[in-house]
Order: sequence, then structure tokens, then C-alpha cells
Amino acid sequence: SRARKRMIGNGLVTWLADQLIRKSEFTGDRNKYEMYDLEYSLALFMNLCQSHSAVRACGSRARNLFKSLSVFMITLDVDIMPCISGILYNLFKNQEMMAIAKEEGVTGVVEKTIEGNINTYPSAVERLADVRNILIQNEHPAFDQSSSDDDYDYFNDDSGDDDDDSSNSDEEDIIYIDDVENLEAELDEDDPLKIQPNGEDFLANYKTCDNAKHTTSDRYNIIK
Repeated sequence: SRARKRMIGNGLVTWLADQLIRKSEFTGDRNKYEMYDLEYSLALFMNLCQSHSAVRACGSRARNLFKSLSVFMITLDVDIMPCISGILYNLFKNQEMMAIAKEEGVTGVVEKTIEGNINTYPSAVERLADVRNILIQNEHPAFDQSSSDDDYDYFNDDSGDDDDDSSNSDEEDIIYIDDVENLEAELDEDDPLKIQPNGEDFLANYKTCDNAKHTTSDRYNIIK
């Protein structure tokens, strides 16, 4: 879409990649706000990576990015797995990206994640099984062997052209969008910003709480 192209052209995809790498280095417990931010970041990054130019833009960060995604798979709840699966699926359309992922041990992490959750959360890791098959077979279902992109240097392209967003590619990618299409609505249920009162409700609540703090004797002492 035009919006996606503009975001990629303005550097959002590389900024998000750097943010995800930084977030993966956090070793403490994540609070509600941090998890909310991380889930949105992963979902947006997955969406942007439907574009081949976005994947190309992340080429120089590939190793750190795959390390970060591995950390998320190992340490976080299965709720984020549909986003992780979608990101990996999109990145693996680039064969060089897939090769780097294998070098960084992503295959083993994916297999362990599936084994650890297949019995209790089968639907959460269903798409991750497809990603595992892509890694094992070294072949992506959306990769066109007749395409001129076979010999394309994804890591040294500065053109920013997004000529790969074909309707066929979008149709294949949509299966992963289905897993997270309701993500925003689910996140909004616990949106910490929406939970807080605002506007006239905030002022009315503030005045009520403020008045309740003063007892009759307090007000009498204030008058004196």
C-alpha cells in the first residue's frame, strides 16, 4: 500500500528493527505498558515486512534481528507467536535472510518453541510449524524461481523501490495477517491509556477525590 511504502521510505522499518533489538536486551520483568508496546511493535513490523524493500532495508541488521526474535520466542508468552511467525515468514522470502537465520540457530529455536507449546497451545504455534518447514526444506512457497530477484543483491540496494508488492504476493501473505487481524482490538481491551479517565470525567473524578480528602473538621480548621 502507499502508506506502507511511505513508512518504509521514511525509515520506520529500520527504526522498528533497532527498537526490537533493543527491547530483546531487556532482562527484567515486562510490565503491562512494555508488553503492550512490544506487541504493537511486532505487529507493525510484520506488516511492513510484507514488502521486499523493507526486508532489504533490514539486511545489515539481520543477525541481530534474528537473535532478538529468538529471544522473544524463548522468553515471552505464546500470544506473540503469530506475529513472530509472520515476521519470519516474510523475511524468509529473501534466501540470504533465510541462510543467516540458519547460521544464527533460528531453526533449533523454532523447533523447541513448537515442542514446548504444541500440546497446550497448538493454534499459537501452528504457523510457526510452517516456518520450520520453510527452514528445513530451504524453500519458500512464495519464492518465484523464475523471478529476476534470484540474483538480486538485497543487501546493497539503495533504490528504495518497492516493485515486489504484487497482488499474488499479497494473497499469500494474507494467511498470516488473519492470525493478528484482531490483535489491535484485543490489545485495546487492556489499553492503559483508555483505562484512565480523561477530559471532563477526569476533572469530575479529581474534584470528587479532592473533596473527599477533607473532613468536616479539616474544613473548619481551614476556615479558622
